[in-house]
Amino acid sequence: MPETSNNALTPVSRRPAGTAIISVASDLDKADIVAIAAVKFEEQLEAAKTQISRRMTALNGQVIDGEAALRKVCTELAQAHDTAAEAAAAKALKDAGFGTYEVAVELEQIDENRQQVALRVAVNARSSAARGYYSHCLDKQATAPFSPEAKQLLKALRANRQAAADLNRQLAEVHRKLAGIPALERKARAKLAENALAGSEEGRRILEQLMSLSDQSLPQFLLTDGR
Repeated sequence: MPETSNNALTPVSRRPAGTAIISVASDLDKADIVAIAAVKFEEQLEAAKTQISRRMTALNGQVIDGEAALRKVCTELAQAHDTAAEAAAAKALKDAGFGTYEVAVELEQIDENRQQVALRVAVNARSSAARGYYSHCLDKQATAPFSPEAKQLLKALRANRQAAADLNRQLAEVHRKLAGIPALERKARAKLAENALAGSEEGRRILEQLMSLSDQSLPQFLLTDGR
């Protein structure tokens, strides 16, 4: 009796290529295909919105910090203003017996366009004797240019503000596209239907009739010029 070789291979029947794909695809319709595309597009937009929102939060924090740092430096710039003349006037008043006065400098405005600060210099009454004469005997406005540090802070602040404005525009565009997804779905379904109709003579006749639609076919209340 002849021996059977253990190396002999048992023939395996194979499913025709593409059978499983056809089977799955046959359970889908055009609306399902459009829905897949719309969901993918929406997921991308939502991911972009999240990413932009995170960057916006970080940038807004940098803008707030930058404005605070600029104000601090400008306040120090105002406090460093030369008040020798005002101090001499306060001393003269005291020596003349009008009481004690002190010099005060206040930051009034940060002018980013001119890169300078506006400040107020005053000689105010400090003692009760002085208040009996005048609460303040000198009050004047002055300006001082930005220091190199203030200019550097302003440059960084402007860059962050511009970046935040750019992100705001990007975020608005994302929201616009998210709002347009229903219209995008309608266009996709219409294109798939158009392609399907184009595959038959009867479908092409239908397409020809549809292509003949014009503003004369629309209800009158839909016309923008009110005709």
